[in-house]
Amino acid sequence: MSESVLRQTPASIPQREPVCDIIMPVRDNLELTCDCLELLRKNTASPFRLIIIDDGSGQITARWLGNQVKRPGAPMVLIRHETSQGWTRSTNDGLAISRAPYICLMNNDVLPAPGWLERMIAHMEARPDLGLLQPRGNERELLDHALDDLEGVAAGLAQRWAGQLERSSFASGYCLLLRRRLYQALGPLDESYPYGLWADIDYCRRAQDLGYFSAVARDALVAHLQNRTFKIVDAQWRATALEGERMFIERWGYRLGFVWLPQERLGAPNPQAARQMARLYNLADHGCVFYVLPKAGERAEEVLSAHGLCPHGNVFWEDGLASLIPRPLRARPRLAYLAGKGRARVLHRGDLARLDASCLPLTQLPPQAIGKTIRAK
Repeated sequence: MSESVLRQTPASIPQREPVCDIIMPVRDNLELTCDCLELLRKNTASPFRLIIIDDGSGQITARWLGNQVKRPGAPMVLIRHETSQGWTRSTNDGLAISRAPYICLMNNDVLPAPGWLERMIAHMEARPDLGLLQPRGNERELLDHALDDLEGVAAGLAQRWAGQLERSSFASGYCLLLRRRLYQALGPLDESYPYGLWADIDYCRRAQDLGYFSAVARDALVAHLQNRTFKIVDAQWRATALEGERMFIERWGYRLGFVWLPQERLGAPNPQAARQMARLYNLADHGCVFYVLPKAGERAEEVLSAHGLCPHGNVFWEDGLASLIPRPLRARPRLAYLAGKGRARVLHRGDLARLDASCLPLTQLPPQAIGKTIRAK
């Protein structure tokens, strides 16, 4: 924690034991930080400790944050970097002093809605194999509504999607909940990713290798205003993001998209179908995108219910997709072709265990495709 100064709420103030440490790097954007902390204190019922890392902010922000430490209420720790160390180093400094059973990485450009943390922790308690979890709030249409009526949108999500998850190949670091024991197993974020871009997805991949999965809590809302700090830290942050993506692909590889036509009925309760679904979700967790054409009469809800699975953000169930497959390819499985928006797809029939999902090396990707048409997420 070099070049850092640490201050914290006086121990004389009685506090409930925090169930979660919320780690928040801050680099100026004082107005956003004010709004975020106000809503965080108002809309979080579970006891938490706030760990703020002031990553080289100017005097006005530094002074304001120093005064926040003195406020009564939820305990707060302030770490000061005299010169900017970046999001990843700042987050790691916060992780190093965290102690609570749950840890939440949170940006300062977010608006936490009522019940956000309680619902996310409830999901964690219900699923021991759930490692990393983000709320809703990153989608443009949802965000537009949330900015007009944060509490109303949150209440609607809580009612419609109570207790429901959407499994994903990654969870985003704008608001990322994880267990302390997972952090103890994985250690810090990789600081090779300079501003945190792709560091969160890299962390999810590492967790998947330990048997955990990532997901989105459909019933929790934290509206994300997106990329407000990057414009202050680095005017060329988009180029930095592309470099981070290139490094991620070099490490984890590029995953193709697949159209899969299973031979058996997936909803049938038998070991073969169970193996197929486990393989499907394992590949989807690691970034593969699937368009599944189930047998006639089978519905996605029935298949998922039979296997005790929640929906996956990388698995799309499409009854009508067969019409998009060129006729010459229908009898020639595992041939790549361009479809839809020009994304690479592979047609595969039958057993997923025989699917070649090996990564393409980075050198085979056109440079202009990095960060654009081809995604490693």
